[in-house]
Amino acid sequence: NERRAFVEETLSRAAGTRIAVEGAISVRFLPFPVVKLEGVTVGSKATGIEVKADRVSLDIGTMPLLKGEIHVMEATVEKPVVTLAISPEGRVPKFPPLTNNNNDASSGWAIRIETLALRNGELAVIPTADAPPMRLSKLDLDVEAAALSGPWHVEGTGQWHGRSVNVRLTTGALD
Repeated sequence: NERRAFVEETLSRAAGTRIAVEGAISVRFLPFPVVKLEGVTVGSKATGIEVKADRVSLDIGTMPLLKGEIHVMEATVEKPVVTLAISPEGRVPKFPPLTNNNNDASSGWAIRIETLALRNGELAVIPTADAPPMRLSKLDLDVEAAALSGPWHVEGTGQWHGRSVNVRLTTGALD
């Protein structure tokens, strides 16, 4: 944990948005890189999108790193809370500076996520500054993404106002 600033800076640069880790950080390199983080915050409410998670575990492919790519073979995010504030123009915020070329403009890293499991999560959408958030809770989702900028395929279950719901979502790449 003495290298916290280095880990946060490296992750933030690779993702193209601020990442803070308040808890333990564990990194293992063999037989393949594994990063485990506790108390993770991605983005900020000031930008309109914030993700907080109790724990994040990333299994990273070794060979893609040699080509300047980050290939997350398997990621698990426990108790994520995603907060989205809809802009006055009705737009959903996105993490800057993600582009549709699969590279973060500042880091040069191409990031691919093979499988992402979100366990016991929550999505809070704030439609206007003075309205209460709409919440989808108890989310257990499996996600596939060719790049952070998409396209994304999401499938799983959750609860909406105490009722069980199936969740299925496919997006295109971000503009």
